[in-house]
Amino acid sequence: MFGDKDANQPTELSVEKWREDLAKAENKNVTLMIFPGAGHGIRVGEHSHRAPFADGYAEAMLGWLWKHVAIEN
Repeated sequence: MFGDKDANQPTELSVEKWREDLAKAENKNVTLMIFPGAGHGIRVGEHSHRAPFADGYAEAMLGWLWKHVAIEN
């Protein structure tokens, strides 16, 4: 998960490197997500640690947890 306004890591470069490494590892069971308007913490307006998460982040995270953690246990 990436924010397209990440001031700590350049999003395009990060996504490119992830894709390259996943391809080398032949790992296709991955989804890379970029959240518009979000910074490094997937928060919008990151002037504080209490800024709201990007739209769709909570649903994506909970969906992943439900699929990969809750169902397996």
